Amino acid sequence: MLSQSIRRNELLRCVRSILEFIEELSAKDYHSQSIVELLDAYRLTLNSLYGWLQYIKPSDLIPKHSNEIHNILVNGISTSLRYIQRSQTKYTPWSMLTLLEELVGKIYEDQRIVIRPKWRWHYQIATKPMNIKLSELLAYMCANDPTIIDECNKLEMMRKIRFVSFPIMEVDNYLAHILFFHEIGHLIQEEMFDNIIPKKLSEMMYDKNRKDDNDDMNARQITVYINMLLQEIIPDVVAYLLVGPAYFIGLFTAQNYSLVNGSDKLPTKQECSDIIKRSSLPTYPHPPLALRLTYLYDYYYKRDIKEKYQGCYYRLKPFSDCNDYTHKETIARYSSTEPNIDIAYRIFIAIMEAVKPDIKKRLDGLVYSGASRTDIEYLLNKLRHDIPPVELKNGNVAEIGDVFLAAFFYVYFEIIRKEKNPVSYCEKMETMNKLIKFTFNGIRYKDMYNACLSR
Repeated sequence: MLSQSIRRNELLRCVRSILEFIEELSAKDYHSQSIVELLDAYRLTLNSLYGWLQYIKPSDLIPKHSNEIHNILVNGISTSLRYIQRSQTKYTPWSMLTLLEELVGKIYEDQRIVIRPKWRWHYQIATKPMNIKLSELLAYMCANDPTIIDECNKLEMMRKIRFVSFPIMEVDNYLAHILFFHEIGHLIQEEMFDNIIPKKLSEMMYDKNRKDDNDDMNARQITVYINMLLQEIIPDVVAYLLVGPAYFIGLFTAQNYSLVNGSDKLPTKQECSDIIKRSSLPTYPHPPLALRLTYLYDYYYKRDIKEKYQGCYYRLKPFSDCNDYTHKETIARYSSTEPNIDIAYRIFIAIMEAVKPDIKKRLDGLVYSGASRTDIEYLLNKLRHDIPPVELKNGNVAEIGDVFLAAFFYVYFEIIRKEKNPVSYCEKMETMNKLIKFTFNGIRYKDMYNACLSR
């Protein structure tokens, strides 16, 4: 076993190495202020840790704490720095990042995001901040060395930085980037799970007549199903409210790829029981995509087709004329093997109705209003003529949802249905994505310009 003195010296060496790497990363150029803030926070943390390790007596550094520190350095901070190292490469859609940073700032003033590419083919947000264990360690340091309390208090902002990952192969596929809005929705889903949903679920799941183990197994399965649906469909609803029908179309088309997590099978009673027993904070599996699309279709997309987008119906129909996403058909398909999904889905609907006002309140002023058919056709015509669709015919700035909707129409009606030559198909898709990239930059700068004029 290593002596306590050797343990401390090795930790000091490790901290010093990471600090040197942080200095290397700090010398790079970044498009996001969040990354600069995160590097500053890590530098402050590690300098405090370095000073504490020098101050503490080797005999006071018990093996448990030295192991915790080493684990945080190797598996926590080093992982974050690896993400940051990738974030400064050319493989990041900066125009999308800028819009998302501004959007997150409007929803949660104290939240920050860092976008980074990954090889796995799906979108993901780190729902738990990377520094939870680090905060625990700093609290321990403060208790043993009151002189660093002020430095530790400055690190609270690190709790607010999240990493959002996207598949590196899709860096230039802006249609796929509509899934970013679902990941942003997880921030609101977390808030709902922390404050509202547990009470609602407890009220609806309470059964004074429960008698035996079989009833408990059923209750566990229903609980897992409800949480599984809420965990992914709340972000779906947030994304739909932010960008409108384009999100449903994006989710509808993404089902053909691995961009969306989830099996088409529901977990069994035993699997659900194991999920709950494994942890006090269980990780729920993704629900089948058909259940997510069913909810969006029934409660949002179908309504919008009838009320808001009658003029665009002939264009929206190819993405909605599908019996697979009617409530009756979908639930019947899954309840044939797992009957409890029927009960779970009904309770899930009741909880969603209860939290809808809170979701809309959190998105106050950001909900997509929906352009007219004339506006969408105008943006579509711009894409046909290789012009970035930044503004509407009346000169107003196009909403992000308008741009995505026009882009999906352009791809489906102008490329997929017409273009048979694979080379030309790829070239047209590349051109379309470049136009959308320029559009998002243009929307941002035109918004800033208009804001200056209004003052």
